[in-house]
Formats: sequence, structure tokens, C-alpha cells
Amino acid sequence: MRRESAADHAQTLLGMSAHPASPFESVYLSGVHLMMQASRDEVRAAYAAAGCAKSDDYRMPDDHVSLELDFMAVLSSRATQALRALATNGAGAELPDGTSAEQAAQDSLNAQLSFVDDHLARWIPQFCEALERQATTDLYRGAAQMLDRLVEQDALMLHALSADDGQGAPDQEE
Repeated sequence: MRRESAADHAQTLLGMSAHPASPFESVYLSGVHLMMQASRDEVRAAYAAAGCAKSDDYRMPDDHVSLELDFMAVLSSRATQALRALATNGAGAELPDGTSAEQAAQDSLNAQLSFVDDHLARWIPQFCEALERQATTDLYRGAAQMLDRLVEQDALMLHALSADDGQGAPDQEE
């Protein structure tokens, strides 16, 4: 199993086949299937706007799927911290850095919603389709299915949460 998974990883994600599933947003959104295009710069700007940056030790471009998902996790963690402060201390609660917990939660949720709409939801379905099509093991086919569903559900949840702000939730298909 381990050997098959390693071979599948090399073929599907590392370019060791004729049609790998590229884990970079710019490949799907550039129109020319190239890395290091405008999407990478837009993602980098979103990270910077949220006070985040990729570690220099990580050698992948900023629009790699792992970095984009990690960014969403950071934003989610920030929202959780702020919401816990509100639940514990009530309206007017502040975070340890002195910022309003309510504003921090709203800012984090808004950043997540923008990022999922502007980035993840625009390319992850294509990536997952390519990964599932190219994969030879259940591990990577299953990972593709789970990631596709995660991004879809995350977008729906974020839109539902933002509905209270008058933005409304998108139409849901059954």
C-alpha cells in the first residue's frame, strides 16, 4: 500500500506522468496552464492583507493547495479565538492584543468568505477532478473527493454565516 501510494503521488502530483493534477491555482485560472501567474500574486496579497506570509523555508509558490488550505485554517482559528472570547466575556470583549473580539471574528469570517469565493471555489473542483481522474489508488481518489466536498461545504457555511450581514446565502442545489 505504501509503495503504491508513493508511486501514485509521484505520478499524479509531482509531474511524473503526461497529465499530472497540478496543485497550483494559477495553472487552472491562468488560461494558459502555467504556474506563477496572476493568481499566485493575488493569493500572496490576500495573505499579506491578513497579516500572514509563507515561510521562506517552504519552497512552493504561494498558490499551492497546501498553503491556501493552511491560510483558511489560520483564519478559522482566528475566528474561533474571537468567538470564544465573545462567548466567555460577552459584548465588548477584547482579544489579548486589545482588538475587539466581535470585529476580529467578523474580519476573519469576511476574509475566509472572500478567499473561498475568489480562490478555492474557482479552482479546487477542477484540481479534484484531475486528481481523481489521474489517481490510481483509493487514497488519492478519496482525498480528491473529500477536498472537493470540504471546499463546497465551507463556502456554503461561510455564505450562511454572512447572511446576517445582508449578503445572503447562495442558492443551494440538492
